[in-house]
Amino acid sequence: MTGKKIIEIARKYLGSIGKKFCYDYGMSFGNHWCCAFVWDIFRIAKASRLFYGGQKTAYVPTAQMWLAANCEHVSMTNARPGDIVVFTWSGNGYNREHGSRDHIGFIRKAGTASTAYTLEGNTGGTNPMTSKVMERERSVQFIFGIYRPNYPQKKADNTGDKSKTNNQTQDTKKSAKTQDKAVRTDARYKIISKIGMNVRKAPSTSAKRVGGIGYGKVVRASRKQGDWIYVKYGKVHGWMKASTAYCKKL
Repeated sequence: MTGKKIIEIARKYLGSIGKKFCYDYGMSFGNHWCCAFVWDIFRIAKASRLFYGGQKTAYVPTAQMWLAANCEHVSMTNARPGDIVVFTWSGNGYNREHGSRDHIGFIRKAGTASTAYTLEGNTGGTNPMTSKVMERERSVQFIFGIYRPNYPQKKADNTGDKSKTNNQTQDTKKSAKTQDKAVRTDARYKIISKIGMNVRKAPSTSAKRVGGIGYGKVVRASRKQGDWIYVKYGKVHGWMKASTAYCKKL
């Protein structure tokens, strides 16, 4: 599954009202359905796990918390089709995770530092029974945050020029050396995210998920790399993002 494919699927519903998405989600038509629309598009694409870990939420702040904890937060100029965008109508967003969390949709194409090009459900009016799926242009001041789901990575093509591949490998090694190195630590953290935290094989949101740790659990970290910590909890061993919004150092 790719971001472009998600947008292809979402575009099939341009002009639609929210009845289908409300019923698919299991809520009454008449509720605000922007989040249910995002949830349903991933379901239709058979890629539910890419949004809220395959679970259900129609509440934008809850979805945003999960996105911040489990997906890459990308810049305005790096946004691309299939990224998820959270909006703040307070007008002080600027993609800095500031303000209220009022609405959610998709990035439909690359934007600029000042404008995001979006595809959204429950938009074009204040009445959720008549609002529609539409393509919009949004100013950066209304962008709370843009997040990239963990779409599968394309495998490297090793059939080309060997010397080029070797050079690319050397560049990758050089890049790895410049990254923050893991340092030893001995600290305890309590999970304060209501939806728990993912644990990954490497300190990256694109790394394979090896398990999860639930709300209220306390873990011990033995290594730290940037804003990631290496934790052990039962049989789950791996890297967890140590954001102060989702875990508390004890």
